[in-house]
Amino acid sequence: MEYEYGLVENALDSLREALTYYHEGDADENAAQYKFSILLSAHCAELLIKEILRRNHPALLFEDIDRVKDIYNDDNQTVGYKTAIQRVKKLCGVDLRQYETYLDELGVVRNKIQHFKYSINGTYHKDLMARTFSAIEFLFRDILGLRFEDYEEIIDSADIEFLHEDVAANKARKADITKDFKEGRAAKFHFEYADGKFLEVSCPICGTECLSVDETIKCKFCGAEFADFTALHDEDNGCISSRNILREMGRRKHLFRSRVFECPECEYDAVIQLANGEWKCLVCGYGVTDSTYCDECGDELPNSDRIYSTAISDIDVDDYKFLCPSCAKRYREEEEFIGYEIS
Repeated sequence: MEYEYGLVENALDSLREALTYYHEGDADENAAQYKFSILLSAHCAELLIKEILRRNHPALLFEDIDRVKDIYNDDNQTVGYKTAIQRVKKLCGVDLRQYETYLDELGVVRNKIQHFKYSINGTYHKDLMARTFSAIEFLFRDILGLRFEDYEEIIDSADIEFLHEDVAANKARKADITKDFKEGRAAKFHFEYADGKFLEVSCPICGTECLSVDETIKCKFCGAEFADFTALHDEDNGCISSRNILREMGRRKHLFRSRVFECPECEYDAVIQLANGEWKCLVCGYGVTDSTYCDECGDELPNSDRIYSTAISDIDVDDYKFLCPSCAKRYREEEEFIGYEIS
C-alpha cells in the first residue's frame, strides 16, 4: 500500500511518533527516549516551517531560488532548517516571537545528535521538548491556522490531550501564551468590570484562561473557537466557564460599579455594569447598553423591562414608578403599596 503525505501530514506523522517517545521517556530512568523525540519533533517543526514558505510561494522551499525552473522537479535542493526560519521571518513577515529561540535551540541539538557524539541529560531535554511542542502548536494553530481535529486519521486527539496534560509541556505552553498576552501580541478575552480590573473567562472545553479575541473568540491552548460569547456559553456543557466566572464574581463583588442583577436569560445573578457602562451577564452574554434608575431607592440598573418592574397606581395612570428587583419585591409584600399593579 502506498501512502502520500503533504508537508502538514508528514509533519504530524512525525509529531505522533515524537509524542510516543516523549511519553516513554523519563528524566531519571529512560532519558534516552528523548533522543528520538527530539529528532522527530525537529522534523515536524521543519516541515511546518516549510509549509509556511510554500503557502507564500513554492519557490521559497528551495535552497537556490534563482536556479529553480520547475518547482516540481525532485532534483531541486530544499532549503535548510536555519535558512527556512530566516525566510519565514524576513520574506513571509512572520513574527516568530520567543518561539524562534526554541526552534534555534532545537536545531542545534538535533544537529549534534545526528552528526556528533552527544549525551542526553533527562531534565534539560524534557524541558527542551516541552518548549518545542509549544513552538509546534504555535506554528500549527496560530500561523497556519490549522486544527488537530481535522487530521485525526494521522494523529489522535488523545495524543494532543496527553500533551496538554503533561506537566512540563502544559507549563511551557501556558507560559508562552501568557507572554503573548502580556506583550500585546494577542488580545485577551476578558471583562473589564472597573478601570484596569478584569474578570477572566475560562475556556469551556479545556478550562484554561487562554481565550483570545479577534473576529471570533479562540482558545490559544486547546484551539476551541466560538463565534461570540453566547456561542461560548452554549458550549459550556460542563459548566466549567460559568462556574469559574461566578466564583470570581463572588470574590470581587465589593469592587463592582453597581449591584448584581439576575439575568432574565440564564437566571444567574451575573448581570453587572462593565467599565464602559454596558450591562452584561458574565454567564450567558445577555447585554443591555444603557441604564435607568430605581424611583424608590435611586440605584442604577439595566434599562430593560426584563429586569426592572413598573408599579402603576390602580386609580391614577400618571402615578407610576420604575423599580429595581429589590424594591419591587418589597412593594409586593408591604401593605402600604396595595393599590399598585406591579408588572
